[in-house]
Amino acid sequence: MNSEAFSADELLAIDAICNRFEAAWNAGESPNILDFLAFDGLARRQLLRELIQIDMQRRAAAGIPRDVDAYAEQHILDADEVRRLQA
Repeated sequence: MNSEAFSADELLAIDAICNRFEAAWNAGESPNILDFLAFDGLARRQLLRELIQIDMQRRAAAGIPRDVDAYAEQHILDADEVRRLQA
């Protein structure tokens, strides 16, 4: 994350939201990313990127398939950008 583009409050909030998202996975849930988006603009896009990375990692670890195009469709994020997150 390029922390220079965000305020300290935004960085703390992004971190807290990602922690809550991971806690939901740890509790056996399969959380919906859209339920965790709390910002507009660049902060929302950064949060979305981080949540997608967490979601992809958790799904892969659990053997749950997730099509990259599904992220693009559901989250209005370019499919190529989602693919770069997988790398």
